[in-house]
Amino acid sequence: MVNHIIRAALEDNKLMPVYALIGPYRNQMKRIAWEPLKYYTNKIPGVKVNNTDMYIEFPSKYPGAAGARIYIVGADNPDSYRGTYLDGCILDEYADMDKRMWTEIVFPQLQDRKGFCYFIGTPKGPNHFYDLYRTAKKDMEELGDNSEWFVEMYPVTETGIFTDDEIEKFKKVMSDVEFAQEYMCDFAQAAENDLFSTELLDKAF
Repeated sequence: MVNHIIRAALEDNKLMPVYALIGPYRNQMKRIAWEPLKYYTNKIPGVKVNNTDMYIEFPSKYPGAAGARIYIVGADNPDSYRGTYLDGCILDEYADMDKRMWTEIVFPQLQDRKGFCYFIGTPKGPNHFYDLYRTAKKDMEELGDNSEWFVEMYPVTETGIFTDDEIEKFKKVMSDVEFAQEYMCDFAQAAENDLFSTELLDKAF
């Protein structure tokens, strides 16, 4: 996702583009995304790094104007990020954010510039991330190639990142609910004492 947003910023021909990598907490995003962002852009000629405000700026395509910027942002204070526009952003671990970060802050900021947003993260039960996932999935199923959404789920058994033996080790350390949520991307697992899964209830309705 870091490299994806770098490419988008480099290819953007609009005046003073603004992009953001947004996570639940600013300090968390500093560890997760800030260092990779600096690393993957450090060979690009003319890139400026602002460590205080945590953004990188590419050379401008318009004399006298700022170039495309990519900011690192925390969602722990949504209202503090009002008042700007966005050409594209990543909402990382959206399940751990206040949903207002999308509906009241980011979504309106994307409209003027017709920007994009990617939501990535681990399921945390049937919360606003789950609602968004269902809405997007339904839209794709009904509209196909005409849908504005793309949805994909990557359980650990399909990624090829870990061997079967390693996956079995995870199962021994974690509870069934923890493993299903963290590694199988199971939105139905909200708590150890759930009587019915959300998927079962959806089918019943």
